[in-house]
Amino acid sequence: MVRTAIISLFTVDMDSNVEYRSVIKFLLLRNTKSCDILQQLQEAYGDQCPSRATVYNWIRDFKHGRQSVFDAERSGRPCEILPGKSDLCMKIVSEERRISIRELAQRLSISYHSTYDILQSFGVRKLCSRFVPRFLSGEMCDKRLQCCTANLELLRTHGDRFINNIVTQDETPVSLYVPESKRQSSEWCFPCESAPRKLRSGTSHKRAAMLTVFWDSHGIIKIDFLEKGLTMNSEYYVELLRDVRKSRRKPRGIPLWLLQDNAPIHTSRATLTAVDDCGFQLVSHPPYSPDLAPSDFALFKHLKKHLKGVHFHSVDVLKEKVLDILNSLPPNFYKNAFSELVARWRKCVDVHGSYIEK
Repeated sequence: MVRTAIISLFTVDMDSNVEYRSVIKFLLLRNTKSCDILQQLQEAYGDQCPSRATVYNWIRDFKHGRQSVFDAERSGRPCEILPGKSDLCMKIVSEERRISIRELAQRLSISYHSTYDILQSFGVRKLCSRFVPRFLSGEMCDKRLQCCTANLELLRTHGDRFINNIVTQDETPVSLYVPESKRQSSEWCFPCESAPRKLRSGTSHKRAAMLTVFWDSHGIIKIDFLEKGLTMNSEYYVELLRDVRKSRRKPRGIPLWLLQDNAPIHTSRATLTAVDDCGFQLVSHPPYSPDLAPSDFALFKHLKKHLKGVHFHSVDVLKEKVLDILNSLPPNFYKNAFSELVARWRKCVDVHGSYIEK
């Protein structure tokens, strides 16, 4: 108890290493054996006690003449980033956009982390190239800008009734198996294990059916599967349009709009005639613009995320799974998709017709 009380006298607000060294020096001055010093420290500090090797190293230092219990002053780490390094770094990066940080650090003769800090201080980031459906010409950007401006004008004229009475549709192929994305298929591996492998997407699956979905802000209107071997043509598409028109009543005092892409079957003479006969008015949609198609950026994106990595033994099982996924979507999913469509129209106008970033 006396020994513990003596040690506790040193437990004041100071650096823990200084505290331990002070106790060790005090006990050495009282001619305490090394093993007893370690034992008393363990009894007083418990789990916080330094390791046996650390205690014995300090005991050895004090026996060899060390007097101070404080750390010796050090010169500190020398400054690596000399004047002009930041400007040189920015000059190299502006000329060689694909240079790595490690190569840049070697050119500047500074450390990797110092180079990274310079880049961070200037707000410079290294970004991967973003895939786009097509490199837009000036004429294409103008067309996208005109379409989005026209649609926003309809929104200002009719308000929410315009959005609530848009019927959109699109087609997408579905397969019995689509491999997971690179991120989805990542898994933890132990040192003795090799990385998992999978086939490339193009070699591991083939189209089993063509899925066509008509929907609006209230939900799904019609789902159609065109099995492998059959061709989607204008006659087939016109029949789908007529079925959709029967299922979707036209509101009073306002048109019923149809949003579709510019595929040949959607712009053929027979299709445009059927659109007029059904009482639809087409919503302006520019070519090569999946970023402005709700089916692409919302519905099919959600659907394919749930289909990837799943093996289906037959087309019937695949169809059943697709129907389950689409019918299980909450009502606010469809409303949010059209709200995002309006936001994308506005963003497209803000960027003067260019593709929309995430």
